[in-house]
Amino acid sequence: MRQPGPLSAQRRHFLVVLLGFAELGFVSGVFTVLLPDLNAALDLGPERLGAALSVLFSAGIVGLLIGGRFADRIGRRPLWVFGNSVGGLMLLALSLVEGYGVLLVALFAGGLSSGAANLSANALGGDHERHHGTRSMTALHAGYSGGAVVGATSTAVALAVGVGFRTVYVVAGVIMLGLAVAAARLPIPPHGAAVPATNGGATQAGSLGLLRQPGVRLAVGLVVVAHFGDGALESFSSIYLRDLLGSGPLLVGLGIAAVHLAMLVGRLIGSAGLRRFGERRVVVVAGVGAAVGVAVALGTRATGVAIAGLLLVGFCLSPVVPIAFSLAGRAAPGRGGAAVSLVTVAGHGSLVVAPSLIGLLASWSSLRLALTLVVGTSLGIAAIGRRLPADGETELARPD
Repeated sequence: MRQPGPLSAQRRHFLVVLLGFAELGFVSGVFTVLLPDLNAALDLGPERLGAALSVLFSAGIVGLLIGGRFADRIGRRPLWVFGNSVGGLMLLALSLVEGYGVLLVALFAGGLSSGAANLSANALGGDHERHHGTRSMTALHAGYSGGAVVGATSTAVALAVGVGFRTVYVVAGVIMLGLAVAAARLPIPPHGAAVPATNGGATQAGSLGLLRQPGVRLAVGLVVVAHFGDGALESFSSIYLRDLLGSGPLLVGLGIAAVHLAMLVGRLIGSAGLRRFGERRVVVVAGVGAAVGVAVALGTRATGVAIAGLLLVGFCLSPVVPIAFSLAGRAAPGRGGAAVSLVTVAGHGSLVVAPSLIGLLASWSSLRLALTLVVGTSLGIAAIGRRLPADGETELARPD
């Protein structure tokens, strides 16, 4: 009769952490679908838009670095509340922005909030795995995809029925502020004993020292390569579909939502695939499949075919980042927050580079040609995947 208690707590914690991931996806879905409207309203062009998005992702690194210093000491909740609150304020600010300078300030604040929220969600996911003895990271990341589906679909429908894009920003911002209040009260899994305070140099050295763990190194490599493709496609896929292929906002929004839905399906069935085939095979196939999908999307002028290619990309890449975070968590027991921070900062560094580089190349040539870089990064995922040991649970936790 004592069995339902722990199971109930596990389920409760899972749903709360799932919400944290879903919120990240919701903001991403709204932001991506509205990006062409914001780009047109401010007359940015690919180069200035890429630079602005790099500011967003650079601020995300700052948020991760700050959050990484405190996540294991003060807990995950303050980061979660901060991320939701400032993220909501950023969306409200985007509803009012008229100039490039104000846009950069709003995106910098949004990047800080995104970094904190990203770290809190992934750290909470690691806490859930360790506390309840389960592999739940892939399923939790499915919450991100589900939230993105909701955000992208609702935004596309709102635009299609004539709601102004600035009004959509306001509604989304109010929703995030409400979720910040909820984050302050919801139950979260424990993260263990606090880490003793150290000086800044020791903290940084200790974090970099985690790279001695093979699992952390491989996780960093996977996230860096995967996030370059994510940053490129998230920044420019909606503009590619609307401006180059001439698609309407409803079709583009539903297409973006469909990509995230494919990622959701991939993550929901990913656990079964991992049990049957192992991490190495899953990652290698994911990289090759994503490269094929990008090639299909860029090799056509038909919106439907392009979206089908992006669906393949989303489905194939869906397990890669969750696998990377799981690798890092297994390789650094007791330092989950620091490992997540290190891996996430490395990934955000790649996100910073991607939009600026793609925007610059697009201004020199074309957006279609610039996005072919994502074919190469997808094949890079497959190459790193081949280095994963067959028995990851034993080898990846052992330092060189």
